[in-house]
Amino acid sequence: MSNWRRRTLGIGVVLSVSVGLVACSATSATSVQESPNGRLIAVSGQTSDVQEQALAEGTVAWGRGDCMVVEAEETYLIVFPRGTTIGGSDEVILPDGYVISAGHEIGLGGGFHPVSTASELSATLGACLTEEVFWASGEVAE
Repeated sequence: MSNWRRRTLGIGVVLSVSVGLVACSATSATSVQESPNGRLIAVSGQTSDVQEQALAEGTVAWGRGDCMVVEAEETYLIVFPRGTTIGGSDEVILPDGYVISAGHEIGLGGGFHPVSTASELSATLGACLTEEVFWASGEVAE
């Protein structure tokens, strides 16, 4: 393959990936839901297409800023999957109907990400942020 074709192919791939990333970032806004008691949960704005392999095991609690976290070796803000809601008694209801309350020992599937990769959280959940954020997939380990 000639250098011209390689460069053209390379530019095409870069442009395709760039357009895809812009499209994903436009639909991935994270929302905040608040219970009547002022407790907050972060909920992803995008559907969970990617299956991450991490498992966050620990105790669910209300952390800094009254946001739901999982306390393990470290404390991680949880970003719940799209469709998650928070009830009047501060229970979190996952899209499949599974209920999570503070104090529960749990294993959540998902992925750990540095807070720097989740810039949209800074504006809405600045007081709640932890060094790493756990993006839950909705899978719960029994």
